[in-house]
Amino acid sequence: MPAEPRLRWAHSPADLEAAHALFLRRIGARLVEDWASFQLSVALATADWVPRLGLVEIDGALGAAQLGGLLPAVNLISLPYTAVAERFEGQGLYRLLKTAMLDQLRADARARGLPDPLGNVSEEPVGSAQYRRKVERGIAVVLPVAYTSPATQGLGATPLALTYEPLAGAAPSQADALRAIVVAVYRGLYRIAEPERDPTFQRTVASLAL
Repeated sequence: MPAEPRLRWAHSPADLEAAHALFLRRIGARLVEDWASFQLSVALATADWVPRLGLVEIDGALGAAQLGGLLPAVNLISLPYTAVAERFEGQGLYRLLKTAMLDQLRADARARGLPDPLGNVSEEPVGSAQYRRKVERGIAVVLPVAYTSPATQGLGATPLALTYEPLAGAAPSQADALRAIVVAVYRGLYRIAEPERDPTFQRTVASLAL
């Protein structure tokens, strides 16, 4: 009988290497940051980003991985990367990992004196399997902004949908709140200290007609 899935939080360089390799294989290099940047995204907690890397193992093999973190400036979380290994698909690992990640990030927020996160904001390629699962099933909504991710961390500027999964509040719709979310994503996920100086950011927020 197969072993029960074992969930744990990653810390070692070997954990990070295995997770990054899984993300590259399942998501693709076009949407996964380079190795040097990934190490910082996992290990470097700042005022803009408080990360966790969750792993699920079965019989010693990596079954799934997820990078998540707090965006304290807007009281949200983000789950930039999630992947399930091919031979473990359809076994409930995604649900197990996401549930544990949300619980842990709520605990991390409380430990830092922050309120519970209001929602989960994520970048999604329009029409991807993840996009369809979240949007078509009503789990998340697409925020009304013509969003493009920045060219940094080994990635090119890429038009994506910015989705919002409510956790403790409705999705924002006001332009100033949407702009604050884009700022938080650029600062937290991409470590761009002054997003306002980035041309891709400027084009993105111009769609909000501020």
